[in-house]
Amino acid sequence: MLPKLLIFCLFVVLAGCSDGGGQHGTSNAGASSSGGCLADCIAATGNLPGCRAACGVDGVGGDVGTGGAVATGGTSNAAGAPGTGGVPATGGAVGVGGAPGSGGAAGVGGAGGGGPTPLGAPGTSCSCDSECAGDTAHPGVCVFGICMTRATGACSSGSSAECTAGSRCWELRDNPGAHLCWPDCAAVSCDGICDSDGSCTYPSDGTCDPACGSHCPPDAAPCSPSNPTGFCGDPNEQCIDGGCVLPCSATHPTGACPPGRNCEAGVCISAGGCPDWECTGTSCDEIILMPGSTDPNSAQALADGYYLAHRVKYSYLRRDLTMLTQYAACEVANRYPGTTPLGLGDLAQADGRTPGVDVGNPRHLTSTHRGNDLDIAYYQTDGLNDTQIICGDGSDNNGNSCCGNFNDGRFCTTEQNIVDWPRQAFFFAKMAVKPEARIFGIDQTLADDFTFHLDQLLVQGDITQAERSNIRLGYGAAGSWQFHHHHVHLSYCRIGFTGSGCPRPMVLGPQGEKVILFAPPWTEATRGPLSSGSLDELLLGPAHHELATHFAPPASTAKGFPMR
Repeated sequence: MLPKLLIFCLFVVLAGCSDGGGQHGTSNAGASSSGGCLADCIAATGNLPGCRAACGVDGVGGDVGTGGAVATGGTSNAAGAPGTGGVPATGGAVGVGGAPGSGGAAGVGGAGGGGPTPLGAPGTSCSCDSECAGDTAHPGVCVFGICMTRATGACSSGSSAECTAGSRCWELRDNPGAHLCWPDCAAVSCDGICDSDGSCTYPSDGTCDPACGSHCPPDAAPCSPSNPTGFCGDPNEQCIDGGCVLPCSATHPTGACPPGRNCEAGVCISAGGCPDWECTGTSCDEIILMPGSTDPNSAQALADGYYLAHRVKYSYLRRDLTMLTQYAACEVANRYPGTTPLGLGDLAQADGRTPGVDVGNPRHLTSTHRGNDLDIAYYQTDGLNDTQIICGDGSDNNGNSCCGNFNDGRFCTTEQNIVDWPRQAFFFAKMAVKPEARIFGIDQTLADDFTFHLDQLLVQGDITQAERSNIRLGYGAAGSWQFHHHHVHLSYCRIGFTGSGCPRPMVLGPQGEKVILFAPPWTEATRGPLSSGSLDELLLGPAHHELATHFAPPASTAKGFPMR
């Protein structure tokens, strides 16, 4: 069946209704008929924008009165007054391809030269800038599929002075000078996702039409089997496996899930029979060799979703953490078919000591990697998933403390990276299913990316609130997190000790320092001076013998997902 608007358009063309504004430079008496055309169309379809186009209102046919008659009920256009009849002025609005008439252009919408045509409010979905409401000082703009407005000028992060009420200003990431007003979730109905600042933003797969949207991925294309991550016209649908479908959710308990998962009671769960991560019995804290192959191309590695990338003699781990790693790698492989095996780096020696102690040359601080820490490669867009430098385009191969094109030997020096974010964030969430998760160390340039993608997975229902809450990120020189530009460091508490940093009772020392008091079998007190600045809390170190610092994320200076 033809849509109502199409049927109506056919009718109005045959009836001459679309002739309402006359041609350029004419004084067609039919101009007065556009008011009836518009009213009839709206009554039939309820589609105001479509009807305005069908009836030639707003000049969509080039209705530029050059001294001709004005809209129904209007007076002559002498002196160039815009459509004084109070209804959309078919004789005064600027037409596509036309120029303002000799009497001057009418206001937007033609209603007495007034304000903007009602369009999508900030926070609603969009494909083009023209679909987003705004005003002269704050024009509407489509940002990766979400309507926002432009700021009046450059702003400091989170400022409201450059925006209208209900929004705050940030610069769009990777778009220097693009200062935008991001709508507050508390003030709008957000079709995107709400970030940690309470702003309505777009998801990582947000998209719009680059031909008419100011901030759209240049390769935006509709969802299809050949473009399985494309966009869907219906904002309620997601592109899953190349098709636009209603996703599994509480409101669609039988909706679609990504490959490898089934929708059960509105939640996508693994359908691949991944091993159980929960360890029971008295041997869970036993140090054992991490099961797995050393060959990333072996059948076992492909089945496991990981391989041992470093020396086998340094691949020992607490039994419960071997189970957790097997579970998480399997979940990623099921969630994202075709994932290449992930490289596991240094774990511990067979005696539970730090790798390298056996030859008198420890490879890490000797309080770490004692069965409860894992060095693991990042998932990477080049598919190698090994312990290579992920900064820039991934071409750097320098050692630590040296320099490359995209790193200084300690940290990445660019926001560009080759991290495969959907897989990486999902893996972190699965590794955080265990409540003893202590802290996950990363490169300092990646914190905002992790936060963004983890929050998106939570909103989409791909991970649980418990998994998201268990993830605490460590990064930056102040927390001694240098040298994590080629691997992540996952640290866990002793079994049964949970919470932020496996806490113990803490008191103030004689000089105002924080002192953690150890319960048996520890008898010493470990001290660490209070730090200033962004110090959030003092955390117990990986082996419970020293303090490690955890810093709150620095204030963001730019918002948004990195440009694709």
